[in-house]
Amino acid sequence: YTVMMVQLQIEGRPDEELDALLHEMRGLGIEPDARVREVRALPEANLARMRTTELRELLKGKTKSRTAAAWAIFDGLLARGKADSVLIGLMLVHGCSDATEQGRLVLRVQRSGLAVGLDAA
Repeated sequence: YTVMMVQLQIEGRPDEELDALLHEMRGLGIEPDARVREVRALPEANLARMRTTELRELLKGKTKSRTAAAWAIFDGLLARGKADSVLIGLMLVHGCSDATEQGRLVLRVQRSGLAVGLDAA
């Protein structure tokens, strides 16, 4: 369950989903231990670094499946307002195959209403 909790947080899932996982654990008779509680309480700065690492690792090989997985995570983060300028820059440089895709990403970020600088663009 600790791994699932970390993944939910990397994906920027809302607190309700994290709490639902804790509820599910308790329903199965599993009391969250100190590690699960520690993971649940991770500061946003730590989560931002973890998200960057996750996307960077997925984009390393430049395979279609890994790039698609990176986009799935990024799209969710953007939709939930959790994408930051570092992640946007990472996707611009390593997730987009050409300038057209980069332009589309910049427009999506602008339309999302996130207050992030597009210096990387």
